[in-house]
Amino acid sequence: MPRKGEKIEAILFIEFDNVQGIILSHVIPKDFHHSQQLFKNLECYFVAKPQLNTKLIVTKLCDMYQTLGIPMSVQHHVGEQNNLVQGRCKSIFNVVFVTGIKTDTKPYEKILFKLANYFKIFEQDSNFLSLENFLLFDRSEERKEIKQEKLQIRNEKLESILRQIYENINNEGCCLVAVDDVNDIRLSYSERGPDPQKIRDSDVPIFTGSIEEQESWDLTLKQLFPLINGKSPVTVLSERSRISLPLVKKCVQSLLYYKLANVISPIQYSSLYFVTKKIANIVKDRSLQDECRQYVQISDEKLPEWSVVFRLLVTFQAGGTLKQMFVHEKPFLHNINERRLVEFGLLKGIIKKLHKYPILREGDCVVNLPSEWGALLDGQHSYDDICCELKLPLKEVQTKLELDNNLTIITKLGI
Repeated sequence: MPRKGEKIEAILFIEFDNVQGIILSHVIPKDFHHSQQLFKNLECYFVAKPQLNTKLIVTKLCDMYQTLGIPMSVQHHVGEQNNLVQGRCKSIFNVVFVTGIKTDTKPYEKILFKLANYFKIFEQDSNFLSLENFLLFDRSEERKEIKQEKLQIRNEKLESILRQIYENINNEGCCLVAVDDVNDIRLSYSERGPDPQKIRDSDVPIFTGSIEEQESWDLTLKQLFPLINGKSPVTVLSERSRISLPLVKKCVQSLLYYKLANVISPIQYSSLYFVTKKIANIVKDRSLQDECRQYVQISDEKLPEWSVVFRLLVTFQAGGTLKQMFVHEKPFLHNINERRLVEFGLLKGIIKKLHKYPILREGDCVVNLPSEWGALLDGQHSYDDICCELKLPLKEVQTKLELDNNLTIITKLGI
C-alpha cells in the first residue's frame, strides 16, 4: 500500500504515430501543467529502444516528479486488401504513471505491469489502440473519414478508461473498468482484488444513495444512468439503451464493486416474501428506523409512524405476498409506498424473496411448452430469469410451469 498522502499525480498515454512520430495523446487529469515538460525532457525513455520494450523504466525530473513507464510494441501484419498497402505495422505505446519525487513506487509497479499487459492483449485481439496507424495506409477519401470517426471513438473510450483508473486507484486503491462486452480491467494494490458479483439477467440495479453523474464515468454508465430506476432489470436496461447485455452487466458490476449500487430481484406483487432474523437489527437501531421511514414515505408532508412500518414488515413473518399486505393493510393510507418498503427490506437483508427454480426431470420432456423453454429448465434459472428471457409476465410463466407434471420446482430464499 502507498504511504498516507501518496498518490498518482497524473497518467500520460504516449504513442508513436507514423507521421508525427512520438506524441502525447492523453493527459489525466487535463489540468496537470507539467505534462509537456515531462514529455519533452523524457521522450526518449517513454518510447525507447526495442531491447527496453516491456521493461519498467523509472525516471526523475527536477526534484519534483518521477515517472514509471513500460514501453510496449505490438507487431501486426497488414495484407494487400481493402486498398491497404502490403507492409508491416507496429503499435508502439506507453502508459506512464507520474508520482511525487519521494513517493514509494513499489505499489504502482505491479499495477502498471498488469495495465500494460491488458492494453497489449486488447491491441492483439481487436486493434484497440492502432486504428489510426492501420488506416493510415488507406488511399481512399472515404476510408480517411472512417479513420477520423473511429479515432475519435477510440480516444473518448481510452480517455474514459484512463480517467477511471486514475480516480479509482487514488481513491479506492483498486478499479474495475468495463472495456467492452467481454473484457474488463481489474487493478488493485493487493495481490488479488475482490471478485465482482455475478449479475443475473433479472437483477434490478438500485443506486444506494443520492448519486450524480460524474465526468470520470465510463461512456456506458453515462448512457445507463438515466435509465436505472430501481424497477428495470438489466435485460430491459440493455434493450432501452441499445447496449449489449454483457456490457450492461459489467457496468452494473462496477457500480457494485465501488458500492454505488446494489441489486435485487424484480418486486412482484404475487411473489412470496419472508422476514429474516435481521429484523432484530432495525428494532434496536433508531437511525435505521428513521432511514426506513424516509425511504418508504409517499409524500414529504409527514413521516409515517414507525409502529405502522414495523407492523407491515412483520406481516411477512410467516411468509406472504405483497398483494396480500397491500389489500389487507392498505399502506398508502399511512403515507407508505409498499414497493419501497419491500425494496428497503431486501437491500438491508430484513426481507428475503422466495425464488422458484424449475427442473425438468431426466428423460422427461416438457408438456405443452414451446421448445425454447427447455434450455431454461435446468434448475439454474428462476422464474424471474425465465420471465426476462422470454419477455413474459410472471403469472403466465408460473401458470404454465406449475401445470407441467414433468417438472420439479425447487424453492430458495434470496434477494
